Amino acid sequence: MKIMMVREEVDNACKDEELRPILQSCREEQDEICEKLAVSFRKERMEDAKYLTAELQYWKRVEETIIEKMQSVD
Repeated sequence: MKIMMVREEVDNACKDEELRPILQSCREEQDEICEKLAVSFRKERMEDAKYLTAELQYWKRVEETIIEKMQSVD
């Protein structure tokens, strides 16, 4: 659900100034998921790891969409 809301924000944003905070938030989400993924692997919770991997893929695609839409990523 959260990913769908972020995608809508990206679709509605027109300027880099609007996209930068969304990109930052997206990257923070990815960092959190990576931390959870590491814990899942340490605890050998493969089902959790599968779910988190899929979620990470969604966030990565959102990040790619944002970057494609931006004039300058700097």
